[in-house]
Amino acid sequence: MKVRVSLLYRYPWLTIGVILAITLFFAFQIPRIELDNDPFHFIPEEHPERLAFKETEDQFGEALGIVVGIETEVGTIFSPEVLSFVDALTREIESLEEVEEVTSLTNTDYIAPTTEGMEVVPIIEDPTDPVQIARLKERLLSWEMYEGVLYSPDFRGTQIIVPIKSSTTEDERQHVYFAIKDFIARTPHPHMRTYIAGTPAVTVLISTNMQKDLVLLIPLVIGVLVLVLALSFRKPGGVILPLTTVIISTIWTVGLMALLGIKLSLIGTVLPVVMMAVGSAYGIHIISHYYDLIRERGGRVNEEEHDAIVASIVQHIGKSIFLAALTTMVGFGSLASSQVRPIQEFGIFSAFGVLVALVVAVTFIPALLIARHRALQVRLNNRKVEKEDLADRFMLFLYTLFSQKKGSILLFALVVVIVGIYGTTLLDKDNVLIDYFRPGTEIREADRFFRERFVGTKTFEIVVEGTERGALTNPEVLKAMEDLTLYLKDKFPEVKKVVSFTDFLKRINQVLNAPPEHETPVTAEPAPAASSAPEESPGLPFSFFEEEGTEDGLFFFEEEGTAKGAAASERAAPPSAERAPAPQGVTTLTREEFLTILNQAYALAPRADISAAELVRLIDRALNWRGASYYEIPYDPAKYPVETREELANLISQYLLLYSGSLSAWIDDAIEPSKAKMTVQLATSSSIRAYEIAREAEEYARAHFPEGYTIRTSGQAKVEYALTELIVKSQTISIAVSLGLVFLILVVTFRSIAAGIYGLIPLGITVLINFGVMGLTGIRLDIPTSMVASLAIGIGIDYAIHFMNYYHRERISTGDREKATRNSMKGVGKAILFNAVSVAAGFLVLLLSQFVPIAYMGLLIALTMATSSAASITLLPAIFAIKEAAFLRRADTTHHTGGTP
Repeated sequence: MKVRVSLLYRYPWLTIGVILAITLFFAFQIPRIELDNDPFHFIPEEHPERLAFKETEDQFGEALGIVVGIETEVGTIFSPEVLSFVDALTREIESLEEVEEVTSLTNTDYIAPTTEGMEVVPIIEDPTDPVQIARLKERLLSWEMYEGVLYSPDFRGTQIIVPIKSSTTEDERQHVYFAIKDFIARTPHPHMRTYIAGTPAVTVLISTNMQKDLVLLIPLVIGVLVLVLALSFRKPGGVILPLTTVIISTIWTVGLMALLGIKLSLIGTVLPVVMMAVGSAYGIHIISHYYDLIRERGGRVNEEEHDAIVASIVQHIGKSIFLAALTTMVGFGSLASSQVRPIQEFGIFSAFGVLVALVVAVTFIPALLIARHRALQVRLNNRKVEKEDLADRFMLFLYTLFSQKKGSILLFALVVVIVGIYGTTLLDKDNVLIDYFRPGTEIREADRFFRERFVGTKTFEIVVEGTERGALTNPEVLKAMEDLTLYLKDKFPEVKKVVSFTDFLKRINQVLNAPPEHETPVTAEPAPAASSAPEESPGLPFSFFEEEGTEDGLFFFEEEGTAKGAAASERAAPPSAERAPAPQGVTTLTREEFLTILNQAYALAPRADISAAELVRLIDRALNWRGASYYEIPYDPAKYPVETREELANLISQYLLLYSGSLSAWIDDAIEPSKAKMTVQLATSSSIRAYEIAREAEEYARAHFPEGYTIRTSGQAKVEYALTELIVKSQTISIAVSLGLVFLILVVTFRSIAAGIYGLIPLGITVLINFGVMGLTGIRLDIPTSMVASLAIGIGIDYAIHFMNYYHRERISTGDREKATRNSMKGVGKAILFNAVSVAAGFLVLLLSQFVPIAYMGLLIALTMATSSAASITLLPAIFAIKEAAFLRRADTTHHTGGTP
């Protein structure tokens, strides 16, 4: 070992040159790195949910979309200004190469009645024509499928739906997103607010904010590291040398990712911070021992003595550093067992970065120390150095304090374990992308707008499949689909809308069975003035005459044969003239008839607490206003010109023949469909809640759908839930793997099972504190925070290893337990303190991240550094004082155990 060391450092400039050349090579690779934050790329390609999503998308088209919301602050969306802006924005988006189809208030289709039957027409042709605008509102209200999709209930908001294929690249999504943003920015839209949301928009913003994080956080963490090192060592070398190590290891790690074509995800933001915070540990230990040895010599050393000191450091603490790096690599590398791609890649490359930091620490730093000393040709410090500095005195103070409180320390540790276990039971496990952004940010406000004013941005699909062509014209299965829709909307308040093939069938059925002349032709004539006499719409079967000054309120009801009715008629009649007769074809209802209609309509209600809009629809159905009673799946043969339900399937096939629009987004065949899609739109951001609703839909279908039909659920919400499941599973596995391997390494290294147990005690408490704090404070377990435990194990075990190894050496050297503990606190305890503070400070920089989970991750890792280092220098000495294992007193002949050379 001594020969190898002397040969390695005999030509320090050669070592320095080789490492710098490799660093330069990797630095040139970094600009090639690409970003990817698409959650659909985070799970394995062969995962069932990803395959199901791809199958549904291939069959029915794009299942993801950017949603653009427009809200007017003055009036309603039914104005030329708003509709012209919507129309212009729609046309701009349609011109983008990455977009194939856009749905908006000005370009959607409408199933309109004709004298021959029906036709599919644009819902509006001229968004500046007041007559067409009035007709637009009438048409929107005539088909409830539009509600919550194209207009908000208060008529102040509308949305444009921009489907995006899941196969689009990050650059393509960014092009679409920023093209929309640019058009909005350069197009005047006074008194209007715009919102952009949807999963593709979220992934774009994650990538753009990642770049902001990298620009902000890396310089900050370097600055924090410089400050901590300067305060710790108060020497330029104590700052520059560890900092050089972390910069080199970071460049090698990120450069290798770029070289191999590994795309950087959100977790990649943390990788440079991890390298800088963790990679400094090995340099700190070397520099700390270097200054201690120089101090022991009074600061006066010649060149030969200096080189011997540098060489002895590697021998003196080589085992500790190697074990610390190995266990850290194990902790980080355990993340590679995850099936979540960003976590897996982070585990692999962070472990590689730790290896680089170790190699650089034991080669580059010693080479620099030797080269620096030879170049200066002066003694490192030509003055007498104090035997104890401030850090030494502080560690001795801690030793004195804790040595008298051994029982209290153990009792406190027990309380912490109990609280940690309780907090763990409260842990919230979910991965909600929109909640990655801080409250109040543009995307969070946009998502809230769509959840509150429309039907939300989270969806999943239900695909119904029969066994033969035309199976989806069977009224039985269509009725079952309708019942499933009503069941989900009634049971789950998060289900705001379910859109499916049946919505089109119901509308076609309504139009073809409506009374004639039920829609007034669009004309260019101006609307009647407000002072004109009331004009009844064609086909209106009853009339309410508005009479001022009547005792009965706004509406006049003629109650024949009653004094009150006669008196009311007399009061309501215009002076010196008879009351004008009702228009031809219009019926004047008596109060009894009107109330009868209301009660009949209310009896059709599925529940008691219906809204006024729902009551109007029920009245329409009761009176068959514009065919409203036929807004249904043809199911009852007695209501149609057929004798059997099987013949209704032929009727539905005829409907499909008449329909001239495209239904490819909802059925697999325009005439004889065997598959149909239902889209469930959710006003929730929780993937777990979405999964529960999807599972309930599957269970309902198994119990209520006719034989020969199957359903499967897929889509955005299901993929996100699968990702959540993989996160929880991967965390459990990585923690188990890292703890198991760390235990094994300690047992083999110290040749004692007790060593493994001692090492795991601080780690176990640290992990429990981490999860306990998360549960008690409501910090959610998601991709970034799920990695904290494994990182804590990988980093935190260093402190236990350094302390046990140093204590072991001092115990053999001094033969006294108290002296060994005192010397360990003064020696390695100081390095542990410096390292824990520098790592924690580095990770605390993440609090300034654009992303909430990254900020939480930084806070939690800083907490674990504090707890694991504190446990190593307090709990381990207390345990050793009560029960000192035999391996701590057994001489180790595998490494140098003596003092300084």
